[in-house]
Amino acid sequence: AFRASLKLIVSKLGYPMVGPRELLERVAPTPSQAGGDESQSATLALKLIACLEELAATPLRDLARRIDADGRAKGKNYCGAKAAPVVRRIARSLVIGGLGSLRMEEMVDLSLHLDPEGVITGTVGKAKDGQPLRVFVPAEGVLGPLGWAREHTEECCAGEPEGVAFRAWTGPHGAKGDVCKASASSEYVVFKDHLVQAVYRLWSFPPCELSDEDRQLWSYSTHAFHGTWTDVARMVGENPTFWFEVSPGVAKGFSMDDVEALGHWRRLAKYGAPRNSPGSKRKRSPGDAPAMALRYSSGIGRVGEREEQIRVRSRVIALVRAALEAWGQPWSRLPLGVHAWDVCKPIRE
Repeated sequence: AFRASLKLIVSKLGYPMVGPRELLERVAPTPSQAGGDESQSATLALKLIACLEELAATPLRDLARRIDADGRAKGKNYCGAKAAPVVRRIARSLVIGGLGSLRMEEMVDLSLHLDPEGVITGTVGKAKDGQPLRVFVPAEGVLGPLGWAREHTEECCAGEPEGVAFRAWTGPHGAKGDVCKASASSEYVVFKDHLVQAVYRLWSFPPCELSDEDRQLWSYSTHAFHGTWTDVARMVGENPTFWFEVSPGVAKGFSMDDVEALGHWRRLAKYGAPRNSPGSKRKRSPGDAPAMALRYSSGIGRVGEREEQIRVRSRVIALVRAALEAWGQPWSRLPLGVHAWDVCKPIRE
């Protein structure tokens, strides 16, 4: 209301807007309010991604001890033995959703499928464009192979061809806001707000220990799962020169087509991809050729979309693993800021 009043004074009455800089900055429109496309969510620190992978791979007994110890440090009474299976299941699904560049709204709608080739395959019932989204993720993470991928998919499917990736959990009062209080997984799908709180809780575990203050300082939010890998690929660019050895596939870098494939962006109408189903009677335009190529290489019975996602995701993961290996230190020593991605940054020529 204050901003609207100031706008009226300037536009209708002709008075100049003069005042303290702090006041003007507080009433200035944000990029989203001004119609801009600038993201308000920072790229996730590499340490936060590694933290979830480490939790996902932790044996239940060890994880239970860590939950109990973390509770004692925070003055809370946890039952780690009950919470550990829930925490690890959430962490594993978050690793998959993050590698698949999914939004939180898409993660809670994610179903996993058993894949005979060992690839992690999932389906989002309704993505941002309103259509189903198929996700293909190699069973590889920044810390190494995801040896638990098959076990996790089978647990989610529970004997069925597909199963819910993110289930809610039961527990005492306050468990919805603190997954470490969970007693067991429930049969229902988790609410987005509860999943967001679970992510922040997992990031607060040592050695990350991300506080609410630091999270706000660095502008980290769960929406960044969607944009992190696209940002990293764009940082690298095409034909980069690295300070460490990489495979030939990684050495060629990432084109804008690769960036768009990582973020599923070509599905959106404003980027030129069609929203209508095959066989639509809408009038074709000269720009339809790329859109038709995308349409007829996506979906059930098509192989193009699957192979493209696996190929580009495998390359960006291989890049990070090669950088960490050359860096030669434990991931726990990575800085908590976005500048941690400097280990992957090409040499400027």
